[in-house]
Amino acid sequence: MAELLAVWVRPEPFDFGICQIPPPSKLNISNLHRLAAYAKSKGSQGWPSMSYCLWSRCACSKLHMTEDQAQAYFECFRLVWYDHKASETLQWAKSYSRCKTERERDQLVQQQVVPVPQFLLFLHIQLSMKISLKSKLMSDDEWKLVPQAHDKRAAASKHSSEHTHMDYISNHLLELVQLLVEPDSYSTASAAVADQTISGSSIDALDYLLACLKLTQSQSRKHVSLREAAQLQSEISHSGYSKITHTFSIAKLVHWIRSHLTENLYGVSSTITNRHKLATSSSLHVDGRRKGRMISNLAISPNDARLVILAHIKKLRVMKGEDELAGALVRIQSCREAFVYLLAPMRHVWIDHCRNCTFILGAVQGIVHIAHCTHCTVIVMCGQLQIRECTQCVLHSCTPCKPILQNGNDGLMLGPYHTFYPALGQHMIAAGLISEINKWDSPIFTVEDDEASPSYQLLPHDDFYPFTVPYKMSGDLKENPCPLPPLYANALSKRKRSLESWYQALQEADLDSSQQQQLQSAVETQFHEWLIQTGNDIQLANS
Repeated sequence: MAELLAVWVRPEPFDFGICQIPPPSKLNISNLHRLAAYAKSKGSQGWPSMSYCLWSRCACSKLHMTEDQAQAYFECFRLVWYDHKASETLQWAKSYSRCKTERERDQLVQQQVVPVPQFLLFLHIQLSMKISLKSKLMSDDEWKLVPQAHDKRAAASKHSSEHTHMDYISNHLLELVQLLVEPDSYSTASAAVADQTISGSSIDALDYLLACLKLTQSQSRKHVSLREAAQLQSEISHSGYSKITHTFSIAKLVHWIRSHLTENLYGVSSTITNRHKLATSSSLHVDGRRKGRMISNLAISPNDARLVILAHIKKLRVMKGEDELAGALVRIQSCREAFVYLLAPMRHVWIDHCRNCTFILGAVQGIVHIAHCTHCTVIVMCGQLQIRECTQCVLHSCTPCKPILQNGNDGLMLGPYHTFYPALGQHMIAAGLISEINKWDSPIFTVEDDEASPSYQLLPHDDFYPFTVPYKMSGDLKENPCPLPPLYANALSKRKRSLESWYQALQEADLDSSQQQQLQSAVETQFHEWLIQTGNDIQLANS
């Protein structure tokens, strides 16, 4: 049977792999080629994988980056790289936590590696892409109506983010492929494009940006690498593959990829367009009124392309667990006065345009990106935290990477992680996270104005309270796994002693039944007033 190929852009390198750190002037295409040649000249330390030691030395001395910038680029790439395995990260983190001196820890960091070809593509994106975080993830109208069959393609193209990613690939594909030519072959770079070739192994790096699916008339689907697809017998005449030299004609390969480029079959646009066909598409109702929408592609997607979208949740408490979220890329948008519990190991999370909400996230293997939120609280354990254009938000985090505070933030409050739920321990293992490495209080700033005042402060320890997750589930964890800084731990101990003293005084007061009723009534009244003032009455109303 005839086979069809579909090639689409992976969302992670663009949605989560853009650091928003202004690239230094020395980071340009010419210097990316020089970086590849320099890495190759360093032998096994630099090619095909480059150590952090080599990258930081080159980034700081040749590209004029700061140490924080170099580290942020390196860590961000590792977290969005599709071959990033939680088990390997967990093993490294445990080794790091066992180091006894700062010198031992630094040596371990210097030994981390990234694959050079894929890292070059990542750096190219930093140069060429400036993600527009002012636009919403999806328009409100996209939720109201399912487009007619003949309008699906047009409706999908309106999604600005995915459409921008496709434009980037289409417009820069030749440049990207030429960037992957091995340094030993640079002598051919000056040749006409029609005569340039690239080895089959070199194009494997494009899998960082592109996913490929082989379809047959029987509707069977098989996910293949780009090289496997280009080497199919039915494709080699179009893709420019030579069985004799085992190389591709760059001109033909670029044309072949562009001809198969389509929208993401498992992306936001496709998922929204086909939401009524998916069993996992649902509305969230209270008393017959819709209070939000949830949609996912879990019914049709492979494990590495799971997508869950939560939108327009208003005055509602929502809890989703491992069955619906494990390994998924989660997007949350336009929620108001909601409590959202996502208690599962997830891949990445994006929170956008929310107001007066509390988000309790499980263990997120990669990046949590928060943009355009106001008066929100986020409690999360993740690989890295990125915040942009948020106002009066409180962030309780446990993260092995320094949080990245981007432009436009105001009144942020950073606090230590302060909750748990029974299954969190298993979820941390699944996400490759440990609690012993926590840089929640050491953010990196990407504000272009060096003299701008800090947009955050650390949560005062007198205002620190533990957060209780009000759900029962299986699991062994019985307390917060993250060690608290001494000031916060002492504040909790002091408050606990005060409460114990109050209980003792109450017992010694020897109140009669009438006095006990008056006291109980007064306490309940104060408690209900506190619930309303803090918005926690929503949690009880939906329980």
